[in-house]
Amino acid sequence: MDNALQSILSKVDLNNLPVVPKVLLDLIRSTQSIEVRFKDLACIIGQDASLSAKVLATANSSFYRQWGEITDLNRVIIVLGLSTVKTIAVTRSVQQYFSQIPRIKHESLELIWYRSLTCAHLAHKLAKLTSYPFPEESYLTGLLHRLGQLVLLECFPNDYPKFLEQDLDGRDGGLEKQLFGASHNEIGGYLIETWNLQSFISDAVCHQYQSFETIADSSQLVKIINLAGQIASIDTANRYDVLDFADRLFGIGQPLIEDMIEEVGNLVRQSADNMGVTVAVSEGKGIKCLTTIQQREAVRKRLGERIKSLMLFYRGSPAIGCVSGAEQSCRRYSEGLERFIRFSGRRFFPVPVRNE
Repeated sequence: MDNALQSILSKVDLNNLPVVPKVLLDLIRSTQSIEVRFKDLACIIGQDASLSAKVLATANSSFYRQWGEITDLNRVIIVLGLSTVKTIAVTRSVQQYFSQIPRIKHESLELIWYRSLTCAHLAHKLAKLTSYPFPEESYLTGLLHRLGQLVLLECFPNDYPKFLEQDLDGRDGGLEKQLFGASHNEIGGYLIETWNLQSFISDAVCHQYQSFETIADSSQLVKIINLAGQIASIDTANRYDVLDFADRLFGIGQPLIEDMIEEVGNLVRQSADNMGVTVAVSEGKGIKCLTTIQQREAVRKRLGERIKSLMLFYRGSPAIGCVSGAEQSCRRYSEGLERFIRFSGRRFFPVPVRNE
């Protein structure tokens, strides 16, 4: 790892990369339901790159290595268990609720999210179309292909959003590296490599912008993510090149690509509506975030109310030795946050103070 990359990673808490708030809200709500299914949790987590990265890294840590390598979100959730997923959900929610993300950073996060989810769905379809035996791995890799952008967004919260306004889709990696010390695909590829996966996920993220000649003899996953990423950001300026690339790489013709773009576009727009995110896609002009402050505040308020209810619930739970790891974590957060809120004059939401 070169010095620039090391410097970037040293400035960022990799366990606290930003998450689309509505995903956190849905995840907390689901983990509190007595009828929750692991499949439901995987669907929610599978909408956000930051959360997916967290659970994938945790599931492939030394503690869980007895289960072997895991690159399928459904299996990841089963291995981690409801208690661990609940702990991750509560931790992320509390941290993000109090982080006060500025508007320009919110917009960048939502655009990265939109492109990542689009690439994930496209990668899944391409995997099935090309008979790749692990379509869920393709989906997860597509979701993580912009993980490095989240790192740079966290590391350079003022400058990186301005850069993304000009080059959201990574077509000028040289300028990105010149300005920030490393390209987002290098950062994402390195991070995933530290999880010690035997899969080609790290290679696929790292080489997502390489030419046909460079990846012609690469693994199928590398090819799928490269093409999925290009289709995800296709417009009038690069349409011919992308269609030609698809034909040369997998022999996929224009009608199939067009059908894929329409179907995935509808899926992602529906997800965006559910997430309270508004994105305008204009042919030849890329995408633009149109989410209003009111939309974001509505979701944030609901997230705060959900955190408050958790705090009140776990304050009255049994002694720490009698509850699960997730509940212990919630109680500790509840106690710590209560002290914080008292100190800050209850500026976020009121919490009844118990008698000592």
